Amino acid sequence: MRHSGAKPLQCEVCGFQCRQRASLKYHMTKHKAEADLDFACLMCGKRFEKAHNLNVHMSMVHPLIQAKVQRGGSEQPPYSELHALALSGEGGQQEQDR
Repeated sequence: MRHSGAKPLQCEVCGFQCRQRASLKYHMTKHKAEADLDFACLMCGKRFEKAHNLNVHMSMVHPLIQAKVQRGGSEQPPYSELHALALSGEGGQQEQDR
């Protein structure tokens, strides 16, 4: 398998492929740790330990959503405001109305 490049084992969560069961088992510990994190991005599902880290993620990865929340108020909105905006789909319509 090493010489052919075949990777018959695959992670059911993210699609990661590997050759050895031990590698897959080690890889799966990452997903278990992620499941224990409290703050999840509603746009992509990535999870974070702290609300601040989610806010940083939103500003870097989903800046349009972050900008829409910031126009309505504080510089560093709490994650709950970001989640409410993401869930409502608000903002996209506001942009079209301008």
